[in-house]
Amino acid sequence: MEANPKVSVIIPTHNHALFLSKALDSVRNQTYEDYEVILVDNGSTDQTKELISKIKWEKLLYVYQDDTGSAAGPRNTGIRLAKGDYVAFLDSDDIWYKEKLNKVMDIFLKNPEIDLVCNDEYCRKDGKIVSYLKCGPSEPDMYEKLFFNGNRLSGSATVVKKAPLLKASGFDENKKYVHVEDYELWLRLAKLGCKFYFLNEPLGEFVLHDRNLSYEITKQMQNLRNVLIKHYFSYEKKMDPNYIYLFIKTYLKTYYSQLIRYKQGAKDRRN
Repeated sequence: MEANPKVSVIIPTHNHALFLSKALDSVRNQTYEDYEVILVDNGSTDQTKELISKIKWEKLLYVYQDDTGSAAGPRNTGIRLAKGDYVAFLDSDDIWYKEKLNKVMDIFLKNPEIDLVCNDEYCRKDGKIVSYLKCGPSEPDMYEKLFFNGNRLSGSATVVKKAPLLKASGFDENKKYVHVEDYELWLRLAKLGCKFYFLNEPLGEFVLHDRNLSYEITKQMQNLRNVLIKHYFSYEKKMDPNYIYLFIKTYLKTYYSQLIRYKQGAKDRRN
């Protein structure tokens, strides 16, 4: 491991041995070299340990822990162990393109006031690119825009300065926020006044498959509403009539989205 790497790449994993090699290779192939990799195994019972035991890579730290039930736990473990000034997140079934860290760190270097950078991604399913995932845009009041318009970031596409991550106490490990703990953290970072930068260039791929946590739509939507409730009651504008109206509208929209996705899922199962 490097003594003082600039970037700490945190990869949480749970029973993803099938995908893990590609994720690690995509980091190893980065043109930017000043980084460490912290792979936190969240209680895997597959071949993950055997796979890692065969890898000889001085930048890689492998940590095994009991399953915490969400990605928040291993990500927080990685943050606590991070030696870098910047923390980059990569899910173990996603990949980065080789210029990812180089282009993101160039933005931080040229814009020292920026606290967080998120880039665009492609979505891959069954070996094919099926969609383009666009991040952003940045807004003057990022907190309210994220709250009322939904998540504009992808975990695997986001790099954050470690200092504000520590100030925010990392991800909330409460089970009420499983599947949406990243969105909840982005909200808190925005509320702290962090400056967001969105790089509208695809620098990686979100890989869609039947093991994705995001497939648990019912739980995801319920926990999204839990996030909205948490932030509504902690916001100083909660008694503002306009804010109340927008909150109710946003809250009900999650029910509608869940209904549409449930009906689509039922249709797919019938076919």
